[in-house]
Amino acid sequence: MFAKNNHSSNPETNNSHSPSHCQNYDSATETEKLSREREVERDWYRTLYDNFPGIYFVLDGLGRVFSLNLRGASRLGYTAQELVSHSIFNIFYCQDRGKLEAEFAALVQLGNSARNPKVAVWEGGLICKDNRMIWVKATAQAVPPCCPETEDSNSRSAINLQLPNIVLVCEEISREQTAQANYCNNWQYQAQAIAKLAKTHIREPNNIEEFLRQITETAVNILEVDRASIWLYGDDRTELHCIDLYQQITKQHSTQIPMIETDCPAYFAALRTESTIATAAADTDPRTREAIRFYYGGRGIASLLNVPIISAGQMAGIVSVERAVSRSKWTEAEQMLVLILADFVSASLEASEKLKLETMRREQQQNLLSQYYDRLEKRVEKRTIELKKTNKKLQEEILKRQQVEAELRRQQQEQQIIFDSLPALIWYKDTDSRLLRINKAAAESRGLPASQLEGRSFYR
Repeated sequence: MFAKNNHSSNPETNNSHSPSHCQNYDSATETEKLSREREVERDWYRTLYDNFPGIYFVLDGLGRVFSLNLRGASRLGYTAQELVSHSIFNIFYCQDRGKLEAEFAALVQLGNSARNPKVAVWEGGLICKDNRMIWVKATAQAVPPCCPETEDSNSRSAINLQLPNIVLVCEEISREQTAQANYCNNWQYQAQAIAKLAKTHIREPNNIEEFLRQITETAVNILEVDRASIWLYGDDRTELHCIDLYQQITKQHSTQIPMIETDCPAYFAALRTESTIATAAADTDPRTREAIRFYYGGRGIASLLNVPIISAGQMAGIVSVERAVSRSKWTEAEQMLVLILADFVSASLEASEKLKLETMRREQQQNLLSQYYDRLEKRVEKRTIELKKTNKKLQEEILKRQQVEAELRRQQQEQQIIFDSLPALIWYKDTDSRLLRINKAAAESRGLPASQLEGRSFYR
């Protein structure tokens, strides 16, 4: 091309630009030009990548960072080299870690080709180098193979998980937006959970311990917190006793040592105001830092929400929910939900108190009845003894009378025998001349048995 346009008259010069030399020169020039153009294009894309208005990760199939744009690294406070080759899960916080990892694994499965790439969207937080939390909406998508041969090869064999094949774009959002969105999306679930608690309280009012465990589980589930617990005052209100603690990570219930006012006086003073304590920096908040140091230090609490339990017109304790990583403010919706749970605890305590009073009343009635029956039994026993004595005395008198009567009859019979053996006529009569008794000789003189004559007039 250059030979046709060469108009030099120098033979050597013309000879040096033979067709073969011109072709090589044009090819080298074209290659250099293409190289410069590609370098400019790479620089342009690199500038676009580094200044992308968001946090842009390229990950391998194992979730390790392959590259990170400069704007994102600066926003997180790291250098790109500090994050490269480290797992994204070390700095990405999500309440449901298992679901996040499962969906990430699905992105790199075989068959996730350019024709049908999978996309996953999560809301969570990126942990900065200074432990701040940046709440983001993260969108992840698999990168399609660079050429059909690669795609065909991948479709027939295992994916090389060490290659950069996942793009993760993080758009910053506020924690309030996240909480509000979650609240709107989960309002039906939350309402169902609250309704379930209400039904349990109505159907099983006497099973207080199980109901309180359900309350802490419900708090962890509907608020997406790490821990929830119920604390009640002791008799002198200088101690708080943990009735139940539920942890999301272990799915286990437990209790804690009592909180003592002398260890954290500022915390107890704040509780006496009977107002909600909602702090996103529990370790530095003057109200809670003593309690964090003495009682929560080993649990890595960042945010703490305490809502008072009001029972019988006075504060009986608190419902406490905790987040281990987040340092964002507690929303009004979250505080309202915990207040509802605190009301359930209050209702449960009042029901328990009523049950205790009813049990006490029944015990008192039972004691009164027992005392009455004891006294009645003693009176009956005493009366029975008296009756037995009277009966015994009466029986003795009856027996004595029977003996006397028998003796009288015997004597009468003896007298009658003597009376009848006399030959003289003997008449025994009263003042009216009625025959009371006659002997055998007298009866024979009248020609009638003595029994028919007795009671008649002597003169008939």
